[in-house]
Amino acid sequence: MRNFGICGNKDKRGITTQKVTISRGNAEMIIRAMKAPDWDNKIKLGSFERVYTGVDLGRLKGNRFSVAMRFIDMALSDQDIASNVK
Repeated sequence: MRNFGICGNKDKRGITTQKVTISRGNAEMIIRAMKAPDWDNKIKLGSFERVYTGVDLGRLKGNRFSVAMRFIDMALSDQDIASNVK
């Protein structure tokens, strides 16, 4: 794992994205690995670019969140929902 650099930790139940740098390897190698039968299809990779400085923990530029609310009583008004969320 020392060849991989990551900026932060991920929520195990969230749908997340993460910047990762690899110090030894290239995009073609990663694409070949993604086509292997034992690849976890829940993991998607893309937006490859060459960088000269790796990332590491603590170098986040910020976080962005979206929240999905489920199982909301349809009898509630938008105002009721907004006051409960606050």
